[in-house]
Amino acid sequence: MDNYLNSFREMISLRGLTDRTINCAISQLRFFTLYVLHKPWDDTQLPMRRFDEYLPFVPSKQEVSILIDSMPDLKQKAMVALMYSSGLRIGEVCHHRYEDIQRKNMRIHIRHGKNRSDRYAILSKRALDVLFIPPYCHYQLTHCLCYGK
Repeated sequence: MDNYLNSFREMISLRGLTDRTINCAISQLRFFTLYVLHKPWDDTQLPMRRFDEYLPFVPSKQEVSILIDSMPDLKQKAMVALMYSSGLRIGEVCHHRYEDIQRKNMRIHIRHGKNRSDRYAILSKRALDVLFIPPYCHYQLTHCLCYGK
């Protein structure tokens, strides 16, 4: 067993893997040792790696505005505006239909989202303005957001 652990340590140092990847491999090796080989596992021989938590990059309102305004394609602009302002997933945006928008209440009905559950999301004024630009509004009366060109 020590021979396998030493070769595993060498492989890790040579490939330059991240701590998360190494922890995943250690968990797989532990499972294999305990449940397939039916041998004891000593956590001190190959400890899990600790890694620093980091905060994700969050763009400012101005940076998001510049990004959305720089998109030449109206459909992509509408998709990004909806995803950012309402917190929608890509699949939810792709299956979004015209009748799901409630302009009076400024909200969107999300059908069959994650876990196949329905929910409502808020709709920002800017996303509403992008969605109802005249050439795009006509297209949306009969189609989902992602279908076609």
